[in-house]
Amino acid sequence: MEHRLENHYMNYSHAYHASETLRPGLGRDSFSPMKSKTLFRIHRSLLSKIRGRKVGFDLIYKLNPLVSVIPYENEKYNTEYRERKENLLVAHDPVFSNATVVPEVNLEKWQRACAEQRSHPPRRVAGATAPVSNPASDHDMVLRYLRTCCDRLPELFGGIKYALFHHANLRKDRYLDINTLKNKLGIIVYHLDLMKIGR
Repeated sequence: MEHRLENHYMNYSHAYHASETLRPGLGRDSFSPMKSKTLFRIHRSLLSKIRGRKVGFDLIYKLNPLVSVIPYENEKYNTEYRERKENLLVAHDPVFSNATVVPEVNLEKWQRACAEQRSHPPRRVAGATAPVSNPASDHDMVLRYLRTCCDRLPELFGGIKYALFHHANLRKDRYLDINTLKNKLGIIVYHLDLMKIGR
């Protein structure tokens, strides 16, 4: 059960809570790419036992040879790549073995895009200081999610359900707290549906 939950967390919700989350600002859309299920399985079974980045370099090459010859931002990675290159898969590719890609660095475009983004008002109700989301409706969803979790996964939620209900009721008028709790419980319910637990 523990591995199933961990795998589903990594495969489906890790991107929302951690991962490579790009958050341009409050009130803006965030971008959080999810991890590949296959690569995560490889990570659990193989990469944790092998030291060094050779497997990673070879995986990038197999997924996209062009990406594999773009220099890394981290100079340690570039050094290891150069030192290991003769043993990497890319070394046997007649097209990419001696290729290199130099990314275009144009700060002007970046600065223009940032200025344009700042010029748009945050997504809020006109004249209001509170976010669009309604804490009362979020609280109702928290209670529904909690009941679902307790019914479908009693061995996990049995010992903490009263503390969670109490926590939700104490914070039902605090937008950020109740919204965060709603999102986290919603992800758990989503995982339960995916794994068909308690149905």
